[in-house]
Amino acid sequence: MITVICILTLPDGATVTGTLRAESAQGSYPIQYTGAVERLTDRCQTGDATDLKALFTLQALASHGSLSVSETGLYERWAD
Repeated sequence: MITVICILTLPDGATVTGTLRAESAQGSYPIQYTGAVERLTDRCQTGDATDLKALFTLQALASHGSLSVSETGLYERWAD
């Protein structure tokens, strides 16, 4: 399982965190948000790691904020 954590720091210091835990690269998984979530202009309830990173990258560009992304773990290997 991988865990992707995106932390957006807005120019005024407020932060928004999006966390996704995924078992495989395929499929959608729930995204959990914490912090100043109301400051996001768009949110996805589910997605994959690429969706989460793209969403937060666009939010960082639009808000002139800074973005920190961490990705840990490995996808599960499925038997054929």
